[in-house]
Amino acid sequence: MKFKTEKEGLQHIKEKMILDPKSWSQREKKCTKHVAIWDDESARGMFEDWLWLKRFMFSPEELIALRGEDHRGKKGKINQAKRDHYVNVFVDWTEGRPRRMAVIIVDANQKNAANAIASQLNVIGDSETFGGLGLSENGKEPATAYGCGWNCSASEYDFLDKQNMPWWRVYDGALMNLQEVLAFEGLKQIQPELKKRL
Repeated sequence: MKFKTEKEGLQHIKEKMILDPKSWSQREKKCTKHVAIWDDESARGMFEDWLWLKRFMFSPEELIALRGEDHRGKKGKINQAKRDHYVNVFVDWTEGRPRRMAVIIVDANQKNAANAIASQLNVIGDSETFGGLGLSENGKEPATAYGCGWNCSASEYDFLDKQNMPWWRVYDGALMNLQEVLAFEGLKQIQPELKKRL
């Protein structure tokens, strides 16, 4: 679908998705949004139009992964995980749901399991979400927990917040920043020890 301007196209898509009688919020109870959207031909077409209108916010490599073709027509393999990720971004945009900040603390002995959960969403970055910010009660090794701050879509925040494990704790970054979360948890960031000069 072609539009005279990007603004006109985006407005048309948002109105079309809002007027769709199949509420995404209701459909989400049965399945994830990206599964729901692939099952609806009209919504799938709206997503493809949105990708085309927003194409200049992506690198050529990202656009190939999302559409199978970049800005200049170079073709390549689609990455379904990245498409699913941007479906959530797209649906949140149509529903007017802003991005959110999640502050996440995980127990150190569950670092690999936590990274496995994060990797389901972190399709653009690396797979080691937890491991860089080591935490302990006294701020010294060994780490008893790891933490991260995640600027994510509203749907991604919902996914992270619904992980029901005692070793996985999510805080709303709009209410508590990282330092406040650490104080609440009774943790301090581990600082690397500086070697004394001889």
